[in-house]
Amino acid sequence: MMAGRILIVEDEAVLRLTFEEFLREEGYEVSTAGDYAEALGHLEGGAYDAIVTDIILPGKTGVDLLRFIREQGRAEPVVMITGQPDLTSAAEAVRLGAFDYLMKPVTREALM
Repeated sequence: MMAGRILIVEDEAVLRLTFEEFLREEGYEVSTAGDYAEALGHLEGGAYDAIVTDIILPGKTGVDLLRFIREQGRAEPVVMITGQPDLTSAAEAVRLGAFDYLMKPVTREALM
């Protein structure tokens, strides 16, 4: 039995694959996207139990993605990840209802 569906949005391929491996080992069904546009394609395919997104992405940001998700009336918990803390993006993410905010390097334990 699967633990749930998770969407990972991360432009760094090594991190994307690492997060995916961690989650699959815990029984999650994982979809991955390297940028905002690819994430939107996955979101059209249905609901997720959680979305994990980097804040800094090519083109639009993870905060833009969170804003889109909320504007669509979606309720998935969204976990923001960043390697470059920025109070403005953190405040905006909280205002938009981010579930959590993790700093890189993200440990397996923090991701779970």
